This record gives sequence, structure tokens and C-alpha cells, in this order.
Amino acid sequence: MSEPKDLSEEALRFIRKHHHRREPADLARELGLKVGQVKRAIRRLQQQAGTGARGSSVSQMSPWLSSLAWALLALLLLTGVSLTAYAGTWQHGYHFDDGVGITKNTGVRDLDKAVYSFPSTRWLTTLTFALNYRFNQSWLGEEKDDQLALHAKGLDLPAFHATNVAIHILSSLMVYLLGVAILKSPRMQGGSSVPVTHLIALGAALIFVAHPLQTQAVTYLVQRAESLCALMYLGCLWTYMQGRLRHEAAANHPDIDTDDTPPLSAYLKAAFTPSVMLLYTLAVGFAGLCMLSKLVSATLPAAILLIEICFFGWRTWLKLLVPAALAAGLFLAGALYLQGFDPSKFIEPDETLPIRSNMQYFLSQFRVFPRYVGLMFVPTGQSVDHDIVGHQAFFVESLGGTAALKDLLITLGAVALTLSAMATAIWTHLRGESLVTFAILGFYLVLSPTSSFLVLPDLMFEHRVYLPL
Repeated sequence: MSEPKDLSEEALRFIRKHHHRREPADLARELGLKVGQVKRAIRRLQQQAGTGARGSSVSQMSPWLSSLAWALLALLLLTGVSLTAYAGTWQHGYHFDDGVGITKNTGVRDLDKAVYSFPSTRWLTTLTFALNYRFNQSWLGEEKDDQLALHAKGLDLPAFHATNVAIHILSSLMVYLLGVAILKSPRMQGGSSVPVTHLIALGAALIFVAHPLQTQAVTYLVQRAESLCALMYLGCLWTYMQGRLRHEAAANHPDIDTDDTPPLSAYLKAAFTPSVMLLYTLAVGFAGLCMLSKLVSATLPAAILLIEICFFGWRTWLKLLVPAALAAGLFLAGALYLQGFDPSKFIEPDETLPIRSNMQYFLSQFRVFPRYVGLMFVPTGQSVDHDIVGHQAFFVESLGGTAALKDLLITLGAVALTLSAMATAIWTHLRGESLVTFAILGFYLVLSPTSSFLVLPDLMFEHRVYLPL
């Protein structure tokens, strides 16, 4: 069979080299061609090579095996680094909120009560604590009648710490898998080889697993809620990304001969292929478990929208705008309900809190953001209780004159830094550097439940940046 005559030799060579791992629409954009032209060229090239549908499926085994080998290598490295970093934490005791969340929590002592409390605030986190407690008790043997000994055995520390470390390892693996998926997305395919893609993602995961700023979420036992929520959050984003990549591949298959993006009917049909449906179902499952872990789950719909904008573009998202908006609204309402969100406290914060104004808390958070970023790059001065002076001008009557002006200027400077970061995110997106956009906006998005208008007792906690890191 002759070569496609409507394309230049240079275009054909480019398509022949890249069509195995890049979408027809992406190739068409780079070559300045119509998608239909690229699809016809791919189909003819496959026929020339004697790779019909059956041959194509066989050829997919090699990249799949390669990805599996890389994932196993990543898991081994991440496990080794994590176990080394937290080797001395197995006997660290209970502190601060561990009393309310674990040692004095009747739901932890009674596994049946923990199970049947579904749905409740942080149900999944409490359930894992109850399983640790029951696991410890199962090793007590003949002392089962001694209730004090039984309770003491249930609170043995190693099992609780081992679970926290295991969750941290799995979260870092999800960072790796999500990184690979992002680098394979249509807007990120810059010709990098498979090893480079996996090495970049592995490097990000190693930073995540070993960074000192993660210590509080791993060793402070009750903050398992943070790491467990992050695991489910990342799992949702990864399965969604995998589903979208397969969805796009099915919708842009060479057999669909279109000169533009697929029509809505073809796009919807591609979503109902078994592998795509399975991945989307898993994403919904992860999202549900995330809702049962912590309030940050409420930002998942916005995170998915950010993924669409940064790595797939607006056009595919707009096709399903109405049903997507309805689903996001229902998810947000469910997440707020399951996490016990009380609108009255949002309007009138608790009078016992050091900061009782929503606007004062919001302005104070602009001072916290630079501290978080500084700890990410230079993790010195870490503390379980950071001494942050919040915004006071116009809110504290005793502050006046020069002191009020100085306080206001500090806040305005912090606001300017945040606005500069937002402007950088928009600028990099317009330049096609979507990964930088995703990193900046994702940082602020995940922090928004604890760093916006909802007044909390503490302005800053290191465990809050576990997922943004």
C-alpha cells in the first residue's frame, strides 16, 4: 500500500515516530494538520506494518509491562526511604488531640460501634483506629478478662505508627502514579522518553515521602486523618486521570474519521468502554472515601476541573458542563454534610477562639502562606505550634497609630505575594507551562478549607500542607 499522498514526507516521519504514544489531535496541532488527516495516516501506517486491531493490542503489552516494572521499582524505593526516615518513631506516644481522637474515643474501643457509626465525621479515620485497637487486643491471649490490660494492649503504639507509615508510603506511590499520568496527558507530551517520564514522577514522589514537613502528618497519630484523606484524594485524581486518558484515546481512535474533535455522541460512547467505566467508578469510590476522612475532600471537584483546564483543555470539559456542575454541587454538599460543617459557625465563629472575625482570619492567612512555602523549600524552624501573629489592624482596638499602619503594610505585602503567585499561574498557563499552573493553583485550592473564611482555633499547622506538598 502506498504512503498517504496528502502529507509531506517530513510529516509522515513525525507521525510514524510518535503515533504510538501521542493522540492524533495532539499530532495534528503540532503539524498544523486536520485530525482526520492524521488519523488516516496512522491507519495506513498500521496497515502497512501489518498491525491490525489484534496486533495493536499485543503491542500494548510492552508499555504496560514497562509501567508495572517502574511502579514496582518506585514502591520499593519509596518504602525503603519511608521506613528509614521514620525508623525511630514506632514508640512515640500520644499527644494533644490523640486523647480525644484515640485514647478516650469510645468509637475506637468498640469496632462494631465504629462500623455502624457510618456515615459520620471522619468515619474512615476512626474505623482505621478501631482496627488497630482490635488488632492489638487479638494478641493478648489469656488476659482477655482483665479489662485494664485489654485496653492498654489495644493502645500499643507500634501498630498505630505502622499504619500511619503504610498510608504515607501508599500516598507517595499515588504521587508517582499521578505524576506519570499527568506527564502523559495531551498538553504535557513534549517528546520525553518513557524513562524520563517515570524518573521525573519518581523524583517528585521521593521528595514527598522524605520531606521533613510531612513529619507531623505521619508521627502525630490523630493526624492520620490528613494522610488518609490525601491518599484517597490522590487515588481519585489518579484513577480519574487514567480514565480520561483512555477516554480521549477511545474518542480519538484512528477509526473515528473526523477532522476536528469527536462529536458529542462519539465522545459519550467512548466513556462507556469497560476500562473507562471501571476507572471512573474507582474515582467515585476514592472520592466517597475521601469525603469520610476530612473536609479538604470538598475541593475535589475543583481539583478535577483544574486537571481538565491544565492538561486536557476547555473544549472537552464544556461538552459535559451541565451534568459535571450538578455532580460537583452534589459532591460538595455531601462532603460538607459528612464533615459536620456548621454554617452558623461560618457566620458567627465560636466566641472562645482567639480570632472571631471571618475577615480577620482570612487576612491573617495571607501571612501564613509564605511560611508554608518557606518550609517547603527550607524546612527549618518546624514546630507543632507555630507562633503566628495574625492581622490586627482595624480589628484590635488597642492597636493604633504606627503599630496599626505597620501591621496593615505587612498584610498588604503578603496579599501582594499571593496575587503575584496567582498572576504567575495564569501567565504560565498561557505560555503552555500547565504543570506550573497546576502546582500553584493546587496549593491554594487544597489549603482553602483551612485557610480562607472558616475560622479555626489555629492559624497554622504543618500537617495542613501534607497534600499540597
